[in-house]
Amino acid sequence: RCEVSTEAPQFSSTSGYGDLLVLVLPPGPPIIRGGQQEYSPGDFVQLNCTSYNSKPAPDLIWYINENKADPSYVVQHPVVTSKETGLHNATSSLYLTLGERHFNSKGEISISCTASIKLINWRNAAKTLAEKKP
Repeated sequence: RCEVSTEAPQFSSTSGYGDLLVLVLPPGPPIIRGGQQEYSPGDFVQLNCTSYNSKPAPDLIWYINENKADPSYVVQHPVVTSKETGLHNATSSLYLTLGERHFNSKGEISISCTASIKLINWRNAAKTLAEKKP
């Protein structure tokens, strides 16, 4: 049973029965770790994206230059649940050999990771990498 009350001065309330889903959103955007500041075509990129302390665990989605990353580049790791809080940490890795097509006309590549819980696109993190100059 759930009861909802309004604030003063009337304090009216209503109650009812039903399912209640409680979400605990991550305290911040996911964190991208790894990588270098500069890359060249042919270089291998390995990045990790982690979202901390949420319930349920979010889905982590990688984007390369604002396009969803090919699933063959992505490894989702098992969700880790805190015994103390019951909250979840989710981690995903991106493994990619860069080609010329990945760089824009400025010699940059943008890689981002979005944490999504159900239909809520909650937060994202992005990393811009520059092409090595000869």
